Parts: sequence; C-alpha cells; structure tokens
Amino acid sequence: MPGGNFSVLFGDFQTNYSFSRFLMLTALLQVNTANNQALTGTVRLRWNYRPDSDLYIIYTAGQRFASLETNAPQYYLRHAVPCGTE
Repeated sequence: MPGGNFSVLFGDFQTNYSFSRFLMLTALLQVNTANNQALTGTVRLRWNYRPDSDLYIIYTAGQRFASLETNAPQYYLRHAVPCGTE
C-alpha cells in the first residue's frame, strides 16, 4: 500500500426463522470492504423433505466496488440455484 495506511470494514448480521421443524429461512447480510467487496445479502430456504434429506434454495445479491480508490460501484446479481443433499 502506498503510504502504508488503510482501513477495512467487516461485519455481518444473520437471522433465522423456522416455519416448522421441516422448513427454515435464513437471511445473512455481510459488509466487507476488503478485496473490493462492499455488501452482500443471502437468503437461504431449507426444506427437510424426509429424514437426512434436505433441499436448499439460495439467493445472493450484492454490490461490488471496482476500485476502493475510485469508489465506482458495480452491482451484481446471482440467480437462485436449487441444490439438495441425499
């Protein structure tokens, strides 16, 4: 780093809600100014459709900074992708 001074902001907030013992919603908000990433939000829906078998639907969106020096925001969006375990 030129000059040797820099600052990084990092934090997160997570909340969970259970509709039943088989269906759960989790929301996560992360702030991280290191590595050009500023803000990310993730929502995850988990469905336990039979014992030891889960289906996850995950949606992530956020804002990424191209350069911390120019502070030019770039928005990105990742589409929901279903995945499961069995």
